[in-house]
Amino acid sequence: MVLIIKRDFFLELTFNGSTVLTQHKKFSFVAACLIMSEMSKSMQKEKSYRPNVAAVILSSKYPDKCEFFVAHRSDIKNAWQFPQGGIDEGETPREALKRELLEEIGCNHVEVLGEFPEWISYDFPKRSRGKTYPFDGQTQKYF
Repeated sequence: MVLIIKRDFFLELTFNGSTVLTQHKKFSFVAACLIMSEMSKSMQKEKSYRPNVAAVILSSKYPDKCEFFVAHRSDIKNAWQFPQGGIDEGETPREALKRELLEEIGCNHVEVLGEFPEWISYDFPKRSRGKTYPFDGQTQKYF
């Protein structure tokens, strides 16, 4: 994006090699800045989220005993989480859930009691972005 201000208040705004705005004489510098700001926003990359599933595993004694399973992450100090993982291409969320449980805890013999109706999206912490995945965050389906 190039903003050219020429003598006698001539304004030309160029975007990707094409002139998108030309204005003579009375133009508002503030308006030009606002236009540049909006164009800059439109140029920003859309965030990408990795599709993911997570399992909230309750004790077989539930509801008499309210216990649930959380696992300690081996790659992040003092981090605990529900078993979770990515959804492979062509896989349904429920298929991914069963596969991820088998991969992560060695068992996929679970009864799905419910499914949260919405997807929950979050951004990865800045220090870990791009480390493992080319995504800005994850969008998760909880079971």
